Amino acid sequence: MSLRRMLFWLLLSTGVFLVLLVAGVTWPGNVIHVSSADRISARLCQTPTGRTSKDRSGRSGSITEGDSRWALQFPDLINKVGNGLQSTASSDSHSGATKQDPVQSLAKTNTSKAVFQFVTSLIESGEEAYLPHNTSYFIPRSKIINAFYPKLIIQTRDLCPKDDLFLLVVIPSLANKFLDRQAVRDTWASQFYGVSSWPRAKLRHSIKIVFFLGVTHASNSIKQESALYGDIVQADFIDTYRNLTLKTAAMFHWATNYCPSARHVLKVDTDTFVNLPLLAELLEVVSARRDTYIIGYRVGTEKNGTKVLRKKPSKWAVSVDEYPFPAYPMYTIGGSYVVTGNAIPLLLNAYQHMPSIPVEDALFAGILRKVAGVKQIHCPHFTRPMDEWVRDRCKLVQTRAVTQTGLKPPSQLYAMWKRVVSGDCHVSITLKHRWLVL
Repeated sequence: MSLRRMLFWLLLSTGVFLVLLVAGVTWPGNVIHVSSADRISARLCQTPTGRTSKDRSGRSGSITEGDSRWALQFPDLINKVGNGLQSTASSDSHSGATKQDPVQSLAKTNTSKAVFQFVTSLIESGEEAYLPHNTSYFIPRSKIINAFYPKLIIQTRDLCPKDDLFLLVVIPSLANKFLDRQAVRDTWASQFYGVSSWPRAKLRHSIKIVFFLGVTHASNSIKQESALYGDIVQADFIDTYRNLTLKTAAMFHWATNYCPSARHVLKVDTDTFVNLPLLAELLEVVSARRDTYIIGYRVGTEKNGTKVLRKKPSKWAVSVDEYPFPAYPMYTIGGSYVVTGNAIPLLLNAYQHMPSIPVEDALFAGILRKVAGVKQIHCPHFTRPMDEWVRDRCKLVQTRAVTQTGLKPPSQLYAMWKRVVSGDCHVSITLKHRWLVL
């Protein structure tokens, strides 16, 4: 390229930059996106939607409609930062000092920067646009429909304390999946079995682990395993995927009756890796501002919900007789989600008075959540569809993700734990027939 042409492009780009600067164009970093269902202008920006405002850090920005994945729709959770910033901004305006960045201010509190970033990405779900004309369906039936809770065959040994438990982890499993359970005990839950502790983090919260099983042909050895670890609950029902809804109801029913002190209950699958220190810190921050909620990775949109699969042989197939609408309410993926302890009785009451479907997460975290009026919070750092996670390499190892599912066979949990301990995520492993570099 000739010198004359280079000078031409340099002058042109400089001129464009100056024009934009004079015009006062708002850069993407100053745009706060909100959904139509959950305006935050009155509390966060104190101006109507669509007008220019100033956020709590004092920066100008515009409130616009947009992709809710990046929405700051949880303003109460940043009041801890924002209130401090207001006083700081006030004093700075008199002293002429430079206004502080929210994350820098947060660094002076007990909440980590990672959790602050998670909190600012949380989204509280609004009302689904396609459901207002069908609200009568989501009213509890007057008579009890689902009254059956299976009796317990195997019970744990005084698992939960009577006074207070921060987190109960309930893991559905099959009787013949001993290696899956052992992988959990030896990896992300190992601290509670005296195997090892979390690297570069301290778990200061009270946490208990329990595996929940039904009955299969391979149930004979469960009593020995239960006697050894004391973390097995087995109920008298046939353990199949189509019975997962019944299994989840039995798990929540057990938690309410035998672990009522639990403030939070994590329902998580055996092929899911959980960053327990990060999860505990996140729940501590969220629960400081919300009493009753479900939090996890949400699927569906306020406009269209989540499509119902009708055709068999899909294991998620649901007939029109079972659920009449083409879409479910938005729900959190069943691989891992957290329910506050006080929300579980509400879900169980809704379960007793509503028709059931064989899709556990769509039922409990979607339909019953809506019926019970339990708030749903979307956190993109929970379990997500595998295709999306492929692009999120190293997040779990680098403490930027709360959970990750799809780690099969159990050797993958051990491999992930090794990477977390070492802090090295650049190791090739196989996940569901894909070769990935984590």
